Amino acid sequence: ALYNTLEYNFGVKVDHGVAVNFASFQKVIDAVGAVDIELTASEANHLNSRNGWALKEGVNSLDGEKALAYSRIRKLQGGDFNRTNRQRTVMMALLNKAKTMPVNDLYNLVEALIPLVVTDMSNSEIITMVMDLAPLLQNLEIVSQRIPTDDGYYMTMVDGMSVLIPDLEVNRQFLVDTIGTDENE
Repeated sequence: ALYNTLEYNFGVKVDHGVAVNFASFQKVIDAVGAVDIELTASEANHLNSRNGWALKEGVNSLDGEKALAYSRIRKLQGGDFNRTNRQRTVMMALLNKAKTMPVNDLYNLVEALIPLVVTDMSNSEIITMVMDLAPLLQNLEIVSQRIPTDDGYYMTMVDGMSVLIPDLEVNRQFLVDTIGTDENE
């Protein structure tokens, strides 16, 4: 459904994509042990007051449960944009941790994660790709983006609710510029 949505709305055809849902998110983080995330004072206070934890402002090692709770914070200033930024922060921390893993550990991690993700690749394709890319991970630059872009939407009220209306053309061009596409394939 995600690939169809991207293609239908933005003209972007995704091959070899991987999606992780909230149900798997916690298990994925626990598979690497934890991720180090820098929390603001308001984020730490919010998480502590809701869960009885003792997190602090600054870098905290978050297990799957804590990383998921952090990723789902919606009530603080910035709303959904900051929430999706937190989700990207956790994914970047996860990827940065994977970059430092020895190849054997990375292989074992990938085997453990395969059942937790949705992808259009076969298990052997995933393992082959990871093993081919493992030597490049140390120097890999990961870029994180979000849709809608800052200049690619406007806000309005619909049935008393604040909603974002995306400018599909602006966002489509942004995706084409970022990941490319060939609609003639």
